[in-house]
Amino acid sequence: MIRPATRRLVPLTLTLTLTLTLSLGCGGNKKAPGGAASKPAPATHAGYASQAQVDGFLKECRATQTGTPAGADRVSGYGAVHRGNVPPAGRKVPPSDSFRWTQRPPEYLDPNLMSGAPAHSIGINLFEGLLAHAAGNGPPVPGAATRYEVSEDGRTYTFHLRKGNRWSDGKPLTANDFAYSWMRALDPKTGSKNAQQIWLYVVGAEDFNKGVSKDPGSVGIKVIDDLTIAVTLKSPTPYFPELITYIAWGPVPRHAVEKHGKQWTRPGNIVVNGAYTLEKFEPRSRIVLVKNEAYWDAANVAIPRSDVFMTDNEDTIVNYYVTGQVHLAQPLPPDKVRTWISQSRDDLQIDQHMCTYYLALRNGQPPFDDPLVRRALALAIDREKLAKFVLGRMERPATHFVPEMFEKTLGYSAVRGEGLDGDEAKRLLSEAGYPNGSGFPKVELRYNTLEVNRQVAEFVQRSLQENLGIKVALNNMEWKSMLKVLRTGEFQLARAAWCADYADPMTFLEVLRSTATVNYSRYNNPRYDALLDRITMTVDHTERNILMCAAEKTLNHDRPILPLFFYTHAYLLHPSVKGWEPQYQNMHMLKYLKLRP
Repeated sequence: MIRPATRRLVPLTLTLTLTLTLSLGCGGNKKAPGGAASKPAPATHAGYASQAQVDGFLKECRATQTGTPAGADRVSGYGAVHRGNVPPAGRKVPPSDSFRWTQRPPEYLDPNLMSGAPAHSIGINLFEGLLAHAAGNGPPVPGAATRYEVSEDGRTYTFHLRKGNRWSDGKPLTANDFAYSWMRALDPKTGSKNAQQIWLYVVGAEDFNKGVSKDPGSVGIKVIDDLTIAVTLKSPTPYFPELITYIAWGPVPRHAVEKHGKQWTRPGNIVVNGAYTLEKFEPRSRIVLVKNEAYWDAANVAIPRSDVFMTDNEDTIVNYYVTGQVHLAQPLPPDKVRTWISQSRDDLQIDQHMCTYYLALRNGQPPFDDPLVRRALALAIDREKLAKFVLGRMERPATHFVPEMFEKTLGYSAVRGEGLDGDEAKRLLSEAGYPNGSGFPKVELRYNTLEVNRQVAEFVQRSLQENLGIKVALNNMEWKSMLKVLRTGEFQLARAAWCADYADPMTFLEVLRSTATVNYSRYNNPRYDALLDRITMTVDHTERNILMCAAEKTLNHDRPILPLFFYTHAYLLHPSVKGWEPQYQNMHMLKYLKLRP
């Protein structure tokens, strides 16, 4: 565990970065929420928490949020949901000369252009940041840097690189390589999908990226010497150590980019600083990684080679495993997962995934401008039944937005909302003027094309019909079209999801800031925004937990969205693989793994 060399120790939370859960259509081209505004949400309307109510929430939270962060030694194995104990008959053993696994095809291997889980899961093994993912859900560990310091105001992080860092071609790796990479990402000419991950936090970075400023010196990135780099942030950001493990903050070899241009990431041209380098890339077929002998920790990298089988077809993925071609198979068909759970097969593993599946309600427009209606809908859905009988992959029902994953790591206690109460739901709808659903306007629920989304939509449709007498039409759309209606607000009810950018409740709470581009519900409560502003400027850990608790209680009161369940990640892992730990965003560094016959 890295200890900041400063008088004030900053709590490190579990390592987590941006991910897109493509299997459920989560995320595509998602943008970081805080401050990432295009247009403000519409004016506030009746039913949102008042200042007096928010003050009451703060008082309640001061009595409950007393926890402190856990140490790295207390989170090993944290996040495992299911492990079987029955070996399947006829299981084949993959070749032990390579770790073989399945993944969706990445779009890019350039750290400044990568986005999404597939690219990130490969990228973190090619390019190592200043800090790196732990083997499981522990705090970030030393990467290219051995330690860092934090200023008293919590805004400036100074990183000290390890001596002897080298690129895979033998050239020295210095602080200038990190500064070059970050400024290249911010350069509008690069067209980086990751630029916002930097300018959202770094002083002056947004203006430089948008062309308001042409002066690189106006950006809060300063190379002090070859082994020291400082980053000045807009506000205290306790989760910055987790953010900097994301591939957007990785280094890029200037000499390779200038020599090969856009072709610099091709086999033979690519230069990396991670535990592995790229030997082969067969588009939409296979990627081969081989051990980088120039890596600083190469002596502890046990597996010399890794083969990545790329496909979007879940049945093909299962076949790769059954025929002994891969050690790790993901993602998996839901129906097979349910069967394997019942069989308790020992190579099926299910872990928590820091994502929330929810329904966006178009706040501010009838009938969802009425708080009675929003609460009635929330109480009419049996999330326990949905998770157990419709999904059946150990998903946890969600009555609130922030996943219950922060107690062991941050000492933050979950703030649960209300569950099923059909009688109260009917009473509320009648009070709103729609007894037994009579006179309720036509409502359409939009969802993107995937079998699990259809199943969830039909369950919600039945629940609202049976419990409230409300008829809901379903509209199945392709993901790109779905994303467009979410962004334009052209919907009444819509399926949505959020997967964490970093391991902190704020990655969820910021989604519903009035000015966030991903605030699809157009929720706008100034008291809620004010709580987020206070959290942003708060360094004290306990006070920060109290404020986040009050923000959650405000959301539970206002109900701008209807959370349904928290995700899990199911995969097949051959027992010959050792060193694998649950990781909330399914980000695993191959350097931690070993193969045993």
